[in-house]
Amino acid sequence: YRIRDALHLIGMVAILSGIVIYYLARMSPLDPRMISYSLGEVLIIKTSGIYRYLRYPNLLGLLLVETGSLMLIGNSIYFFLIIPGQLVTIFALIESLEKTAIAAFPEKFADYKSQTPWKIFPYVV
Repeated sequence: YRIRDALHLIGMVAILSGIVIYYLARMSPLDPRMISYSLGEVLIIKTSGIYRYLRYPNLLGLLLVETGSLMLIGNSIYFFLIIPGQLVTIFALIESLEKTAIAAFPEKFADYKSQTPWKIFPYVV
């Protein structure tokens, strides 16, 4: 029971951390120089607030909420089946978003990318 209780506590902390990170990402102010209107689409790249440290904190927040929820469920099969698939999906989405951003803001996004080396996990990726 102690291990399960510890996993539940870690899951709750992960959920709350994910909610806070996601909220900080949503509330970060927009930089008008990083808004592009092309082909009827609007592309906005945030570069301030938590985005100064991570390029995709919103995805980190969602991943933490999902991971914490799976820890609360307590079934390791769900955890080991869902999280790897979710990571593959998130990294594929990041690659697609970065290609779009480079096409819309070649110089500005390259500068932002050099100033913010981490995509989603600080000190890792």
